[in-house]
Amino acid sequence: MDSLSIKAFSAFKPSLVRPFSPTTHPMPTSSFLDFITEQLAPIGPINTARFFGGIGLKLGKVQFGMLMQGHLYFVVNDATRPAYEAAGSQSFSYTTKKGTVLVRRYFEVPPDIMEEAPRLQSLARESIKAAGSRQGGVQRQKAQDHL
Repeated sequence: MDSLSIKAFSAFKPSLVRPFSPTTHPMPTSSFLDFITEQLAPIGPINTARFFGGIGLKLGKVQFGMLMQGHLYFVVNDATRPAYEAAGSQSFSYTTKKGTVLVRRYFEVPPDIMEEAPRLQSLARESIKAAGSRQGGVQRQKAQDHL
């Protein structure tokens, strides 16, 4: 993990920050989406698409994040996941008839990081690289052209 990740998470204090949720932060989805895309604008044109009750975030053709039920999730990999876990972030999950499914590819971005554009952009860049490395070379190159 590079020093940007460490800096992005270094000020996060899980005990001092309430988790972002529709009840603790009643921000309508469109306002939340507008806020996040404005925070991420310097990294390049962020495209959005609705899917499975949420909104996907893409740079080029690489989906690197999603907004689900008032939470922002970024794609992680084996190198970046430990920083999210150390910050107290949870992986995306959903419930089926057979139980809860953890999607360890997506981890929640801590609320205080969303408020600081440079830190959020740093994590987004890492997420784009992580998501792009799992996809084809052409898509990865198009996304990384913006970084």
